[in-house]
Amino acid sequence: MQPLISIVIANYNYGRFLEEAIQSIIAQDVGDQAELIICDAASTDNSVDIIKKYANGLPQKTFYGEWASQTNSQLITHNSQLITWWCSEKDKGQSDAFNKGFSHAQGTYGCWLNADDVMMPGALEAVMRYIKGNPKCEWLAGSSVFADSELKVKWCSRCAHVWRNGFCKFPMYSVNGPSSFFLIDNLEKAGGFDVSLRYTMDTDLWRRFAKAGISLYHIPNYVWCFRVHEESKTSHKFITGKGSDSFASEGMSMNLRYDITPFRNKIGSWLNRFLRLATGAYLRSYIDTFRYKGKSIDVIGRQGS
Repeated sequence: MQPLISIVIANYNYGRFLEEAIQSIIAQDVGDQAELIICDAASTDNSVDIIKKYANGLPQKTFYGEWASQTNSQLITHNSQLITWWCSEKDKGQSDAFNKGFSHAQGTYGCWLNADDVMMPGALEAVMRYIKGNPKCEWLAGSSVFADSELKVKWCSRCAHVWRNGFCKFPMYSVNGPSSFFLIDNLEKAGGFDVSLRYTMDTDLWRRFAKAGISLYHIPNYVWCFRVHEESKTSHKFITGKGSDSFASEGMSMNLRYDITPFRNKIGSWLNRFLRLATGAYLRSYIDTFRYKGKSIDVIGRQGS
């Protein structure tokens, strides 16, 4: 049976977080409907030992063509979750790791998870239910939770519905990278991830999706938890309140690729705020933040909306 969703984890020296990331996927308990691929960039910490623990004897860079058709029970991890491929070797960065990982994916849809983040309880169940009920859906995004290093809720962010194809002309940032699920065929048609980008590879991919006329759908469920900590390359702006110069510079350079002027970018930002206000996403975000702040992300649980 072909898995419905392939999940790729890219990791480098995040062994202290990696096990929680893996466990958050195993805990989804969706059986043979998902597969896990891990690309490690030759970590020097305990990352490889952790991967081996959950790969249950699967040698690195070993590929089994027919997913879940093997009779070797050693390939099956806890709760029938299967790691189908993994490696530990130097790469050209996170984008390169994603391209490598998805090149081995056998699922229809793909998503990724940063090694220091976790997937929210019930996320895959909610995503799969929506996909099966909406077979024309090619690209789906959910809501996000931001937590501290101990996975205690800092704030919640409900996404808002966006206009069809409006994302490209007036960029409206309601799509956080690992909260997005997409047809892997479309990823290949779009040319994969740009390895020259360190921070904005996800937004660059979304813009190519939008230019190709791929419509974005949303579910209100919380699907991804972003861990805010000092060593994260993108947490700086959340901790200090200021965006990093390199992040801003890369974003401006990418905007030029798509002829998005600072004015148009500003309009998109205001449109996104208006849509989140009009759809109640802001209000629900504030309510959930008040309700869950300081509590373990587990208390959000398998919420229905």
